[in-house]
Amino acid sequence: MSEPQKEDIKIYRGDDFILSLEFGYIDEATGEFTAHNLTGQPIIAQIRKTTATNSQLSAAFTINRTDEAVGKIIFKLAGEDTQGLSGGDYKYDIQIYKTTKVYGTATIIEDVSR
Repeated sequence: MSEPQKEDIKIYRGDDFILSLEFGYIDEATGEFTAHNLTGQPIIAQIRKTTATNSQLSAAFTINRTDEAVGKIIFKLAGEDTQGLSGGDYKYDIQIYKTTKVYGTATIIEDVSR
């Protein structure tokens, strides 16, 4: 099993955000990428202020599974999902079948225009 990938992201408060990821592995012998078939696998992606057990959910990504058979998943947040968040650093992760695959800091950048 491979280690989770750290990927920090920046989200402008109140704006739509899209993160497109491809899951798979590189064959060490050939160097070729092989996609994971994620069809039917439970996937969750959430943002919280801290990693503490009692930390409230700040936002949950909508998951577009259109290309899941070839390992491609799109994670989306609508502007309304982040409009109420304060600026600063949050934590997020993406889990597939209860295993963390991607994690990092989600920095919420406060908007100026209203």
